[in-house]
Amino acid sequence: MEARFPEDAGDIPVPAVSYVAQQVRVPAEEWAAYDWSGRAIKRHRMEIRGAFGFRECTEEDQAQLAEWLEVELCGVELNRDRLAEAVVARCRNDRLEPPAPGSPDRRAGGQGGQHLRGTVPRGHRGPAVGGDPVPAGRPDRRGRRHGRG
Repeated sequence: MEARFPEDAGDIPVPAVSYVAQQVRVPAEEWAAYDWSGRAIKRHRMEIRGAFGFRECTEEDQAQLAEWLEVELCGVELNRDRLAEAVVARCRNDRLEPPAPGSPDRRAGGQGGQHLRGTVPRGHRGPAVGGDPVPAGRPDRRGRRHGRG
């Protein structure tokens, strides 16, 4: 639902853990014993990405996302939550794991999300430069509708 891997056991609601544990016939208590920082979690995440055809977001991907946001969306969409939804939708469409805002890029030692920081300024106002905002048809904070809908 959040388009990201959990950072620790507490990120997943207990009822969800119980439900999945029941489905795979493993005691729910095993969830708390999972190693959230070792090699196993890296391997598991790689296997999950591979099974669903996704890949990690690189710095180049982040730069392209930032440019896309700036050129296509920031001029027509002011709501930061809808802009974040647009990034997730774009990443899902491109089979790309969305960058975690502000988290370190553990592969390259860089700053994950650094290219996206500051791309959506508070109170941004600018000319509409084309492209439908995602999700289309939702009203902006003035009640105007943009895109198809």
